[in-house]
Amino acid sequence: MPEILLVDDDEGTRSLFSEIAALAGYQIHTASSGAEFFQLYAQRQPDLLILDLVMPNMDGLELMRKLLALDCQLPLLVISGYDYINEDGLELLSHGLNFKGFIKKPFNVVELRKLLTQVIEHPEPAT
Repeated sequence: MPEILLVDDDEGTRSLFSEIAALAGYQIHTASSGAEFFQLYAQRQPDLLILDLVMPNMDGLELMRKLLALDCQLPLLVISGYDYINEDGLELLSHGLNFKGFIKKPFNVVELRKLLTQVIEHPEPAT
């Protein structure tokens, strides 16, 4: 069963993602902080990483920098409710990571399921 590792400080988002992932046939592990994310990341071998962009203490950009330093090539989706950065900006910021897309909150459940399926079934590194 494909595994997803999600970090988001919002409990509602984690819960909704967990339901969507389970219905789509994926196992999901969630973290509420960057520190918790890296504990899970060290223990799991996920097929997909999903990072919230805006969180207290360690935000998604800092998480991406740390993943880059680890030479992480797992598929990466970034989620956020803020409009201050677009997908093109994220591609620049995530250069060197396997960035697969941006999910804008609030998100459409059907579109999210399609994106999860696409990314997990086609995990080849971005060029």
